[in-house]
Amino acid sequence: MAETISITEAQTGPNAPPPVEEAQDNSTARPDWLPEKFSSPEDLAKSYAELEKKLSAPKEETTDADAADVETEPQSETPVFDKF
Repeated sequence: MAETISITEAQTGPNAPPPVEEAQDNSTARPDWLPEKFSSPEDLAKSYAELEKKLSAPKEETTDADAADVETEPQSETPVFDKF
């Protein structure tokens, strides 16, 4: 029966393999495509839903103050061509 030797220490020296970095959990990091004003994709989705709701809401009817700003001339039944 042959004996096997296992080395448990990291190899060092000029011929040592480069250190393997452990994968980090980047799920909390902001993606590059996400605008800086949003901290997460969920914030972007929430903002978009609010904007859709605002834009799809019925527009307010004009008030009397808005109607008073517009001057309207009374229209006669037949056009007047006296100046021509």
